[in-house]
Amino acid sequence: MPQISALVRSLGSLGMGAVTSLLRGERVPYLGMASQHARIRLGRTFAIAGVAAFIASVALRIAVALAHPESQWTMIDLSVYSGAGEALSHHQSQLYSSRFGMFPLPYIYPPFSALVFHELDWLTFDQLQLLAATVSITCLAAVVWAAWGMLGYRVNGARLGAAGATAAVCLWLEPVISTLNFGQINLLVMGLVVVDLAQSDRKWTKGIGVGLATAIKLTPGLFVVYLLITRRFRAAMVATGTFAVTVFGTWAALPKASREFWFHAIGVTPVGRDYLSNQSFEGLFLRLTDNSDTAAKLPWLFCCAAIVAAGMVAAALASNRGAELLGICLTSVVALAISPISWTSHWVWFALLIVLATDTAIRSRRTWMRLWTAIGVVLLLAWPMHIDGTGVSDTRLPLIPTGMIWYVPHTGGREEGWDPAQIIFGNAYLICGVAFVAVMAVREFRRLARGGRAGDAEESVRSRGEIKISVG
Repeated sequence: MPQISALVRSLGSLGMGAVTSLLRGERVPYLGMASQHARIRLGRTFAIAGVAAFIASVALRIAVALAHPESQWTMIDLSVYSGAGEALSHHQSQLYSSRFGMFPLPYIYPPFSALVFHELDWLTFDQLQLLAATVSITCLAAVVWAAWGMLGYRVNGARLGAAGATAAVCLWLEPVISTLNFGQINLLVMGLVVVDLAQSDRKWTKGIGVGLATAIKLTPGLFVVYLLITRRFRAAMVATGTFAVTVFGTWAALPKASREFWFHAIGVTPVGRDYLSNQSFEGLFLRLTDNSDTAAKLPWLFCCAAIVAAGMVAAALASNRGAELLGICLTSVVALAISPISWTSHWVWFALLIVLATDTAIRSRRTWMRLWTAIGVVLLLAWPMHIDGTGVSDTRLPLIPTGMIWYVPHTGGREEGWDPAQIIFGNAYLICGVAFVAVMAVREFRRLARGGRAGDAEESVRSRGEIKISVG
């Protein structure tokens, strides 16, 4: 008990020190990808290899989709978006009371999203599927490219190779595969946020992408808070203004649908919140309490408050010392953890963590760091497996890319009967996310306690120097 009390006091003092630092406004202005200092000396070979790997990965994805269209090219969620967009021409007042798509499902996003798909209703569904896949894969490539830039790498062929190689791997992450299979908008939302935040703090356009992403899907709104606590008030105002323009503009075009969403449908979550795919705190505690909202509410609120406090302060500290990518990663994980619904497909933000971990492994040159990075990537990838819709292996089924997280009993309330090992494995995304936030928060608080200052960020960037890796 004395040790626990000392630990609590230590963490409390570190937390207070972190808050004091934020209030003092110690910050190195983020100059965007134009401020790159690090350089990978690899030459043309790595660039060609990375781009070739990405092209091969996309080609393999197309081949798998063509071979198994019944599971890899259905785009169930896209059919819901498309149906909602078409419905606006007839009965916008029923947008949030009707069901759409090939497997009738409710539409739960803001009306702005439906308006975007309404403007695309001249496309056939086949054309819309192709457009959605192209946009999603392009956004993934853009996110990875921007992430390497935020780590300080110059624009050159080697960075192109690094981005291509990373994107080739990330294309087969289970959340990315699920997003492509369902025709989800997660990669588009992530792309808008990351490319926007990769801009220099001095650009007046910074914040537009965050505002648009929030208008499409409300969860990225936490990035407005991130901008505020890092004292980038202009960017936060631009994001808020962009969001407000979309809300009021959509209200003028769709008054009935807008009124229904903002006064009634907002916050209403679909059934199945205890389903394995819901990798959020609410999903975790519903599974642990036999799907009881009453029993799950208090621990859910406590954990949400704790991760918001620790994660957002750590994100601000990281950003203030120049580690913008780390700040974005922390904010994204916090948003996913506290959201009532965070399906596995929403966790496409793991792509940023893989870039961050890869860079850390390269810089540290420690075998254990590279080993853990490799293990993490392997566990997050979708592998060819024979798994039915309940988590049971069935060799009669075709081999299709499936995430390891699905290899536990699920659907039909099976989640409530998990044993301890299945509880850990079945909540793996959330557990990994919480562990990441906890470790990074402790590191950021300790860094501050050791006397680190935001002004040291410039020196830390310069000290990176060049990473020399010979290829071929």
